[in-house]
Amino acid sequence: EKNKPVAGIVYCPALDPPVIYKGVTASPPAIRENCDDLGGGLGYDSFKAVFPKTFDEADAGLTLVASKSHSNEATEKFMSKYKNPKKISKGSSLKFLMVAEGTAHIYPRMGPTHEWDTCAAQAIVECGGGKVVQDTPAGFKGPALEYNKESGTINPNFVVYGKVTPKKAKGKKKKMTLGGGKGQEAAAGGMSPAVLIAILVALLAAFYASTMM
Repeated sequence: EKNKPVAGIVYCPALDPPVIYKGVTASPPAIRENCDDLGGGLGYDSFKAVFPKTFDEADAGLTLVASKSHSNEATEKFMSKYKNPKKISKGSSLKFLMVAEGTAHIYPRMGPTHEWDTCAAQAIVECGGGKVVQDTPAGFKGPALEYNKESGTINPNFVVYGKVTPKKAKGKKKKMTLGGGKGQEAAAGGMSPAVLIAILVALLAAFYASTMM
């Protein structure tokens, strides 16, 4: 819908037990369900809601997952900007799903893929609040990966993010002064001009009083 995925189902038969991930972006959260070899559910206790991890890109030790067979110089360059990342290699759509369920923070894909490789898994990631964006200087704020493009089915480089929540920078405390107007620095000894004037007036008054005795 409007070049964006709205629902997805991914079956992972290689896992033990096999797992189905499913999600509808308009009705979160995404669901992970253990199933039998034929894709059938294993009962009420076999499924759970999944959510991406919330993190700040400045955090140390983020888990980054990359393609087992398509890693390249661009991928390594992307990963190098993070502080002490934990790197994991996986195949197929599992990398998307690791971000979707919070076992990885970021998945960069710097190489060709097709729309059918990513569409369903993207819906599951976005269902939980994650993002799948084109690799641009804007980072996680960049444009989403789109579908049904006039240019064809090949995707550009992209990055899958969990919930990126930058920490707010602590603001500088304003220095307070007594009188003297906005922006004036305190005078000698940390006293404002107004305080110094008051002291000077008091001293002059005392001196004048002593001369009148």
